[in-house]
Amino acid sequence: MNAHAVQSTVQLRTDYREKEEAVLRSIVAITPNRAIRAMQANSDRDNMARTAFMHTKLASPDG
Repeated sequence: MNAHAVQSTVQLRTDYREKEEAVLRSIVAITPNRAIRAMQANSDRDNMARTAFMHTKLASPDG
């Protein structure tokens, strides 16, 4: 392998690692807010309404 190919491979690995870390950082940032929202008042009622809608949609002949 020549030096250019090695440098290219190292750069590609570095880029993937940086992107992976960015995704993980965003997940860590989003998760607490989503958990808080899920635990707020009426969130269970909203979920039941969505679930009832989906069951109705799946049971309908139009599908």
